[in-house]
Amino acid sequence: GDIKTAQTSSGEVQARAAILCMGAQARKLEQILRQYPEIHFTQKVESNQLFFTLPSEPLRKLQAEYFFYLWDEAKNEARLVTSWDTTDEDLERFEQSLKRAF
Repeated sequence: GDIKTAQTSSGEVQARAAILCMGAQARKLEQILRQYPEIHFTQKVESNQLFFTLPSEPLRKLQAEYFFYLWDEAKNEARLVTSWDTTDEDLERFEQSLKRAF
């Protein structure tokens, strides 16, 4: 019989690689955040979005350095999102900021 091959454009390959990268970086960020017992995840990490609560003082310090959404201000619930261009260096800088904040 005929063997059919899937033809994939380079754009599709790049898009798939970017999605995998976002997920990998989200998992790395999750592991960084889990080092802090004061941080509590409010939703299971299933994509490049991380939802968690943290105490007011560390939150204030992080917001002085980074912009991120407060998903629920009353609970100090934040949302961080990794992107296709989130680097290991970005995560290392954020980890150092967390250490200073806590």
